[in-house]
Amino acid sequence: ISEQRAKRVRYWCNSSDVESESLGFFGKDIIEPVKKLRQYLINAGYPNIKLSNIWLQYGDMDTKMHRHTDGGVKGSPADRCFTSLIFCHEYWDDNWGGIFNLSSIDKMDKVSFSPKPNDLVMWTRDHPHWMTPITEKCPLRMFLGMSWYE
Repeated sequence: ISEQRAKRVRYWCNSSDVESESLGFFGKDIIEPVKKLRQYLINAGYPNIKLSNIWLQYGDMDTKMHRHTDGGVKGSPADRCFTSLIFCHEYWDDNWGGIFNLSSIDKMDKVSFSPKPNDLVMWTRDHPHWMTPITEKCPLRMFLGMSWYE
């Protein structure tokens, strides 16, 4: 449980080959989404993008995710690093709370994402983001998170 009370299973890689090490920890199904996200970032103009880590995070009524930024990764500035989330729970009712919010860097606007299954959200790590409290006893809200850097 982090300081924000978000429950995670995180794998910190011990080498430069995060994909291979993650395969051993999370299983073979992890590789396809990783490769697709890497290719998306390469096509978006980040040819040297690297995966830093992968985690599975879940939320329940005890979860608190306050407004924060993620910062840079391995010496790369936050505006050249990304966080990606793939929501992987089976169903979510918006009345339960747990809405993901993302702000512009100047904090003048925000976008809210209802955590629908298989949705992908990705942002540079200098953008503030947070989640509204989960207010109902419900199935776990889950996502697969990945940190990227160039």
